Amino acid sequence: MAEPPGENILVTGALGQIGTDLVEALRHRHGTDKVIASDVREVPDHPLLENGSFRLLSVLDGDAMDSVAREEGIGAIYHLAAILSATGERNPELCQRVNVGGTITVLETAKAHGLRVFARLR
Repeated sequence: MAEPPGENILVTGALGQIGTDLVEALRHRHGTDKVIASDVREVPDHPLLENGSFRLLSVLDGDAMDSVAREEGIGAIYHLAAILSATGERNPELCQRVNVGGTITVLETAKAHGLRVFARLR
């Protein structure tokens, strides 16, 4: 049985346009130490990397998602990681793997740890 969820918030896809704004708003509301930004890539000189916790994380890696949920005391996930339409049109298999498979991984992690999930569906 999973331990009770923590109070921290994990944001997937945090270095994207919406993720950046959401992380800033959540950190302002809940405190910098309560919001963990994550993305599949690091962007040099990105403002989120200078202030607050960041985890290099793929939503396709269930083991890594489980570890972050446990290690960071996550209570909620804001799931924004996705392949945008222009890239998805050029590579539909990648789009399906990330957008559908990543969402499934996030939901499985949430179920295993008793977390709340907020997802932006494209």
